[in-house]
Amino acid sequence: MAGVANRLAELYWELQAANEPVGLEEFTERAAAGEYGEVTREELRALLQAVEERLVRQVERRETGAHDAVTAEELVDETRAWIADLTAKFCEGR
Repeated sequence: MAGVANRLAELYWELQAANEPVGLEEFTERAAAGEYGEVTREELRALLQAVEERLVRQVERRETGAHDAVTAEELVDETRAWIADLTAKFCEGR
């Protein structure tokens, strides 16, 4: 399981560095549809958790270029809520 999730996470971050990055929701939707190979809901959950951890680390290290009006804590909360929504959408009941 971890191997597929790691492969997906690496692919996601590679696509983020591309000229036309793919959003996380679109990427997860494609992964769920099997575009990147067969995946289970646990693998999708692990992917989303890995992305969340990295994004939170970036916020905590102030690597995101966040707007001044948004505190790091608010950004972390928003990130966690967003990932929770994606997890519910793609990992529950599959």
